[in-house]
Amino acid sequence: MSLQTPREKIKIAPLRKEIMRDSRGFGFVMRLRGSSRTLSVVVSDEALLMGNRKATDIEMQAKFESNLAYFQYLAGEKFHRGRLAADGAVLITAEDVLPSLD
Repeated sequence: MSLQTPREKIKIAPLRKEIMRDSRGFGFVMRLRGSSRTLSVVVSDEALLMGNRKATDIEMQAKFESNLAYFQYLAGEKFHRGRLAADGAVLITAEDVLPSLD
């Protein structure tokens, strides 16, 4: 029997391509591979604004969609480090995003 070491990560994958919008930002759902457990991911408005306080919802959604793979990567990293919000979601904040996000 082998034990999972800290370096062995549980794989997570996008569940569906639906984009959700709530008071915190734009989000999507991922699932743990080999499990029925799902994980909500929210990318905060502040992470999408990145200094552009006048961006519209349409502009923020476009930035969200064009960087979705990056946000999925960040969500996996935060999940593996146990950095979850109180409700169990992964919240991607401005501090998680590189300043050069396109």
